[in-house]
Amino acid sequence: MAMQRPNVIVFQEYESITVAPDIPDLNVIVVGYAYQILDYLDDKSDCKADTGYGVEDGAIPVAGSDNYTDPTAVILSNPPNIESGALVSEDSVSVFFDDLRAVVSEWDGVAATHGRYTQNDNLFWANDTDGLNAATFPATNGQHFGSEGVEAGDILLVQQNAGGSADYKLTVRELCYTFYDDSVTPLTFITNGVSPGDIMTVWNDSAPTVRDGTYIVKRVLTETSLEVEEVIPGAGNITVAGPNCFIRIQSPAGVVRVENTTPADGALYDTCNARMNSDFGADYVGPPPGASTEKWRIERELVDVDLDATDFSVSGNEITINGALTVDVSATLLGCPVTYSEIYVEYMAQRTDLQTVNTLTSTAEMETTLGKLDARNPLYVGAYIAALNTTTPVKVYGLGDFASEELAYLDFIDKISAERDIYAIVPLTYNTTVLASLKSMAENLADPNYVLTNGIKQKFRAILGAVKLETQKVIQDVTGGASTLQKAGTAPVVPTNDDYRTMKISGAAMPDLTAAKVLPGDRVQLQLWDGAALQAFEFTISHYNGVVTLKEELEVDLNTAQPVTQQGLPVWGAGPGTWDNWLPAGYTYAHATETFAIVDPDGIPKVSFIPGVGNLTLEAANLDDYYLVLQVPGATFITDGVIPGDTLQMPLDCEADPGDWDDLTNLQEWEVNAILSQERIEVRNEGTNSSTVANELPHLKKRSLVPPLTGVLEDVTNGDIFFRIMRDMDKTEQVTSMVAVATSFTSKRLVLAYPDSVDISGLVDGSKPRYGSNTPAEADPQPGYYLACAIGGQTAGQPSQQGFTNLGISGISKLYNSSTYFNEQQITDLSNGGVYVFIQDNLASLPYSVHEVTTDTTALETGEYMVVKNFDFIAWTFLDTLFPFLGIWNVTPETIEFIRQAIRTTIEALRARYVSKIGPPLIDAVIDGVEESDLSTDRIEAYVSVDLPMVLNTIGLHLVA
Repeated sequence: MAMQRPNVIVFQEYESITVAPDIPDLNVIVVGYAYQILDYLDDKSDCKADTGYGVEDGAIPVAGSDNYTDPTAVILSNPPNIESGALVSEDSVSVFFDDLRAVVSEWDGVAATHGRYTQNDNLFWANDTDGLNAATFPATNGQHFGSEGVEAGDILLVQQNAGGSADYKLTVRELCYTFYDDSVTPLTFITNGVSPGDIMTVWNDSAPTVRDGTYIVKRVLTETSLEVEEVIPGAGNITVAGPNCFIRIQSPAGVVRVENTTPADGALYDTCNARMNSDFGADYVGPPPGASTEKWRIERELVDVDLDATDFSVSGNEITINGALTVDVSATLLGCPVTYSEIYVEYMAQRTDLQTVNTLTSTAEMETTLGKLDARNPLYVGAYIAALNTTTPVKVYGLGDFASEELAYLDFIDKISAERDIYAIVPLTYNTTVLASLKSMAENLADPNYVLTNGIKQKFRAILGAVKLETQKVIQDVTGGASTLQKAGTAPVVPTNDDYRTMKISGAAMPDLTAAKVLPGDRVQLQLWDGAALQAFEFTISHYNGVVTLKEELEVDLNTAQPVTQQGLPVWGAGPGTWDNWLPAGYTYAHATETFAIVDPDGIPKVSFIPGVGNLTLEAANLDDYYLVLQVPGATFITDGVIPGDTLQMPLDCEADPGDWDDLTNLQEWEVNAILSQERIEVRNEGTNSSTVANELPHLKKRSLVPPLTGVLEDVTNGDIFFRIMRDMDKTEQVTSMVAVATSFTSKRLVLAYPDSVDISGLVDGSKPRYGSNTPAEADPQPGYYLACAIGGQTAGQPSQQGFTNLGISGISKLYNSSTYFNEQQITDLSNGGVYVFIQDNLASLPYSVHEVTTDTTALETGEYMVVKNFDFIAWTFLDTLFPFLGIWNVTPETIEFIRQAIRTTIEALRARYVSKIGPPLIDAVIDGVEESDLSTDRIEAYVSVDLPMVLNTIGLHLVA
């Protein structure tokens, strides 16, 4: 051995090493759809589009009678401020106009009515068309702005020359109501000392209901004209001549200033001019009569105008706002042209940018990531409930846009396949196919053989789902190909006047009611001549039959308020002023002023015209046989056990399968009355349809548009109708049904929470009516899967050995369909059957679970959720502690000893996680052996006997006397 320099060396060696256990978190992840929500009332600035509608203060065209240019259609490729990749829910879109400008009065294209104004009094008026005093001030007649609906605050635009924008833009300060005496010998107001505050009386007027009355003089304008305080009622300029007009003006003390002593010479005009809030800049009386270079219009500015659904269309994310829109400015100013507006879009859009695991640590982070806490945004609601029940972070995953919910969840399963720090998965759905897929994933990932065979890392997961209360069971599942038939003999055999409720419309002026989209609830409005005057009649449509034998047919509700001698439809009676019911012979329009109209429930016209003499005939007919029979070729109603009392259901659009048949808002129902054969059933006869209820089966015309709101009115096509047949279940049967759902899963890795309807503390729904308040309304009851979110929060936030039976949850303020719906025995049966049932003692108390069970109640170890999650926690802890040995250690005695020590250290660490009342997750454990496997030389087997805590479910107290 070569010589070495003398040295001292120290070897650092351990008889054994201590491996720090890797303690996992039982994290919760909430999975569901997330939506971006912009509500106009709450998010106005974010709803504003970059593009406006029309041109503000736009030029007044020189040619033609329109003093504005109709705005062209506006196309928004995306709604304002939409998140990247978000997909608009078309039914959610509303378009609002704000700072809207609508024309309320305008130059009518006649040269003699060009605008005139003065600097001295900031007064604007227009000349009359008869040329009287056209060059004098004030004009004899003018526009009469008051009767046209002009108000203080309206905006006047005046353009003197061609091209460019308006030369003047002023705001109306007040309306100036003026009398002008145009008699041959007019009164002289200034000469006779008429002053502001004097009292002017007009009587014996040829239009006494219009102008007879007393007025207070506001100012004297000229010798023959004065302005009064009161609004002159009237619909325009009125000329009164001859002995019918008397005028007297006297002081407040009663001293007569002046009066018309020669009424035969009287000619009194009234006009309403507009005084502006600022000067015109110079006296300008406009061009001479006959010139056409000066134009004007007056606009009203409106705010927060909600456009009708027919004013725009939505296709995907693209929104098209129609050109040349009109708006109702008031109850009398209808259909005013819109010249300009700012555009705001309210919408919901499905988020597609959250298809990854997002960890949220605070409320602020939730809001930043998920948007608005609202009932329409389920992912945020679920995360909110989970967060209220834990102090740990909450994970979320937003489902993507797929053809079905099942595919969206399969994509989620694939995306999280490698995620290791997830335990409790809460899907926001009742879909049993989805729950089954998640359950299979959880069972496979925990199965040692599956993970070893597939070469993936073992993971422990629990699925926290929910079960929906079903009050009906399916007797015959969704079926297509049905037809509806009339039942003979159901029409009144000896009809009374009450039964003549079918209106038949024919003649040269017969309207196209299909194109007008006439629906039940619309109203037929008639004005018919009784020989002396028009009488008004109105009937509510109960069903539209379409064109039958070349006549449009409507059925109407009875209306006892009509001025007829009996119920039914009116008919021209025996003489002027008398009305009776229509005879089948009908009534043909016989007067030039008679009208026919159909309006929707809000009074908006769908059909409105004057037919003219002889062009329209109305007949009243007896109700026909009712459509009560359903026929389905190849059906087996008798074999299938259909019985009277069962419920026949159809979609609102009877020819379209709605998919979700459990959403009763999409369905209409009838009670089965009789089974006529294997292929025919009859529904209960409740009479003819009403405007609100379809008592008969679908026939002739559908009762709603396809698609809703903006669609067309379609015929009912026999042979294409979808239906299903249901039967009501009593409460015991309802319990049995839900237990059957739980039993069909029978998995310790799946929990089904109940009840299915809850109130969530503080949750709002911005889409609900606010009734004048800017505060979003309280949300309606929400689905029961939010209870599963509370369980998920508890799972993440509580020690693994904590049981949840009788432990209150936060965030849920009220339960429905639980202990106030089922009796105690039924609640127990639900729980024992594998349903995780919550109850509530009173509204002030927290909801709590009757028993924290999984869907596998065959054994305590598989049915007690605490036992399952605690055992998972212990297994997961050992798994993560031992995993670092793989690959970088070899199978040696030293390795075996180190693994033994790691297991021992983990046991002690778990025993040390003691919590008062519930103890540690691991009471004790014994290492039975750690050795090289006989199966493979690259494998070590370790055997550990563990003593786990058990939840206290029963206390037996034996009292011996």
